[in-house]
Amino acid sequence: MGKSVTAEVDDAVLASLVERATRNGRSLEEEAGAILAAAVRPERAALVEELRREQDELAAKYGVLSDSTPLIREWRDQLGGRLG
Repeated sequence: MGKSVTAEVDDAVLASLVERATRNGRSLEEEAGAILAAAVRPERAALVEELRREQDELAAKYGVLSDSTPLIREWRDQLGGRLG
């Protein structure tokens, strides 16, 4: 895991960070890392949009696939519940 050093942090910001770390049961370094990780994590809406684009691409390439649940149930019943 990489290391990071932060310099010239405003005293009020540092005090708030220490308070937040204490509240969350983490060290100052762990709290700063958690904040940075959250800041670079993709937003939920962006992830949903990306998944929708991928779903559309797959549908364009392969068409819309039918629900396989009835077929799986039929196979299961034929095997007497012995799948695998």
